[in-house]
Amino acid sequence: MDYNYEMNTLSVILICLGLIIVGAFLYAVLRKPFIYLSDAFKERAPLVKKYWKLVTPLLVITAVAYVVVYKYAFSETNVGLVGQISGLTLAVIVGYVAFAEFGESRFDKLYDSGMEEFRMLRLNSAQIRLEEAHSIKPKDLDLLSNLLELYLIVGLYDKFDSKITHYRRNELEDREEVLLLYLIALKEIVQDHPKDAKLKVDDIIAYLTTHPHARDTLGWNNKELKGSETYKLLSSETKSLADNIVKFVSGKLSKDDEQKFFDGNYILK
Repeated sequence: MDYNYEMNTLSVILICLGLIIVGAFLYAVLRKPFIYLSDAFKERAPLVKKYWKLVTPLLVITAVAYVVVYKYAFSETNVGLVGQISGLTLAVIVGYVAFAEFGESRFDKLYDSGMEEFRMLRLNSAQIRLEEAHSIKPKDLDLLSNLLELYLIVGLYDKFDSKITHYRRNELEDREEVLLLYLIALKEIVQDHPKDAKLKVDDIIAYLTTHPHARDTLGWNNKELKGSETYKLLSSETKSLADNIVKFVSGKLSKDDEQKFFDGNYILK
């Protein structure tokens, strides 16, 4: 009996430790994937890491529970109970991860199709899809910035004001901070308030003066804005301001024009 107890205990511990080692290895690999990993596997890396973050503690707890049962309350009933509880917990984790995978896939489809509709200026359809994608991942700032721009183009200023509050609540990187300042300036632009817009552009200039590398990751264009009815109704001065802001933050101005822009000549005339 003692021999079987020791062997069973050792087997359980070895199995659990083996699973923990495999999980730790996969987590380490996915943290910085090797070059031979497929792209499809890399895309699911965050989900797999989340799975092992949940499963590893379960394995440790199960191993400890088996040891305690074998040592202090050994019976087939107790051993079976531990197995049932750990199995049920694992099933819940697998279900959660599967649901998360479904949500991730649905988000990608909605975001991609929403942006395609946005580029084609089918704005109502784009709004519906981007809002649905936003409901799945409310903290995705790339999505949120595009949705905010869409709200401005179609004139939904109340929704813009509400959502930009959510944007501000996040911890912003330099790139995201510039996007925020641009969107604030864009609100004045689409309402054809060039004087107020220039004051907001001053804030962009001030930020980029102290954070010059913030422009390095910005690949902007204003094709959606320029193709919209809203843009067509703007004054020539406001149109020039809108175009020049995007060229400036994207690094597409000549050195002379960029200096003029830094000096406050936003129309470049």
